[in-house]
Amino acid sequence: MKTNRILNTRSRIISLLAFLFAFMFIFSGIAYSAGEKFHDISKLRLPTKLQELVKNKPRVSEQTLKLYRMHQGRYLFQVLPGEEVQLIPPELMEYTPTKAQIDQSLQVAPNVLKYQSYYKSMKRVTLVPICAATIDHSAKQTPIKDQGSRGTCVAHAAMAGLEVGYGSTALNLSENYAYYKFLGSNPAIVCADPGLKTIDAADLMTVNKMSEESCWPYVGTLSGLGCATPSGWPVGACAAVAKYQVTSHKKIWRLDTLTSDEGEYINNPKYLESILCAGHEIVAGFHVAGWPSGAKGIIDVTSGSPIQGGHAMLIVGYVRTTDPKHGGGYFILKNSWGTNKGQAGYVYLTYDYIRTYAKYGFYITSVLLPKKPDLTVTILGPATAKPGQNLGKSIKVKLTNKGTVAAKNVVIDLVISSNSTVPVKFAVYNPSYSDDVLLKGGRENVASIAPGATIDVTLNGTNQIPANTKPGKYYLGVVADPGKTIDELNEGNNTATTPITIQ
Repeated sequence: MKTNRILNTRSRIISLLAFLFAFMFIFSGIAYSAGEKFHDISKLRLPTKLQELVKNKPRVSEQTLKLYRMHQGRYLFQVLPGEEVQLIPPELMEYTPTKAQIDQSLQVAPNVLKYQSYYKSMKRVTLVPICAATIDHSAKQTPIKDQGSRGTCVAHAAMAGLEVGYGSTALNLSENYAYYKFLGSNPAIVCADPGLKTIDAADLMTVNKMSEESCWPYVGTLSGLGCATPSGWPVGACAAVAKYQVTSHKKIWRLDTLTSDEGEYINNPKYLESILCAGHEIVAGFHVAGWPSGAKGIIDVTSGSPIQGGHAMLIVGYVRTTDPKHGGGYFILKNSWGTNKGQAGYVYLTYDYIRTYAKYGFYITSVLLPKKPDLTVTILGPATAKPGQNLGKSIKVKLTNKGTVAAKNVVIDLVISSNSTVPVKFAVYNPSYSDDVLLKGGRENVASIAPGATIDVTLNGTNQIPANTKPGKYYLGVVADPGKTIDELNEGNNTATTPITIQ
């Protein structure tokens, strides 16, 4: 009886496969008669079963592949011969925002609003800044990652946006944990790997904290995720250390009826320019159509290219041009296909491509910061001085705490230097000049400074220039917390200088 059941099961499976592929080949023939594109199967990584069935046919139609991919529930995009990534299904990209959502998206961040007369038709009452011809934030980004064959582009783009939102090029957040949280913490859904709408990540990062990569390292295959053993996933461990979160964001929707570059919409290149010019990056979702092998060059709209699925990336810059082929310029996007794709991992999309295929996006306006102070300083002083002169209170120093808690017992050092970069360390006084020497009486102490406060530092010392300082150009420098005794959000912004000429 058991043997018969096995044989019957095998028979049904074989019949089902035969019907499926017969159906596919029928459509292949129809597609051919309609002038459908065909693909050289030797350059495609097809499943073994499909390779066997088409071994006598050197080419398979796009429709055949589409039916196969839809049957598998995965939209695969050939990046390079033999290498594919999973795209977001086109139907999953579709979304119609409510009026309330649209109204909310039109309330832009204040630092973007100042460019409104550039991206929106309106009479200029006063002269407003226009963004530079080129803005490129790529140097601020964390390293390029590779999503492999999985459909995790939204998790990658969202984590890239959150990483740079914290102002760090070294922060490495876990796409595995993000994907798990994005898909509702349901192992069955995660393992089915259906992907999700790019726009949904904005709210999901606002209600969920993200963890670092070390908690749940990424593997570019579903088997690597450990779907067979979800009980072994480090979900609890990641939740315990998750601390990176979006506290506010602005969504950007598409207006299909847009016929000019106007308004707060994802298909208005001028609006995207303004957001980038204001210092933000944009997590955005696009349709993929007509991309060249390896995503090389500047990708433009290609007539007749079918939409092959959706993809999410991080817009980090733009280059405005006069080349009519580009529709006014192209955007620079951080991708998640590894460094050997595109331009060392970045993709260039023309303004026309954005106008045609951009669906929606968002930019992060604030993130959850740990409870730490963050000290910055400014300094103003006389333009000239003589060797041995007491500068006293003619030097003006301001101390700011950009952090979330007060800072106590802040040491302030005043030095003279031959260059505009002064080290963050305790300066040493000497009556003779040496680079970065502490001015006589040039150390002060601030008892406390509240979060968000800016105060004038009271200078009690003589702040005397060393008597043997040779005439020439120098810098007066100020250093906050030179001993690095205060744990800050950012340890790299504690100095400032102002030029001075010693006569």
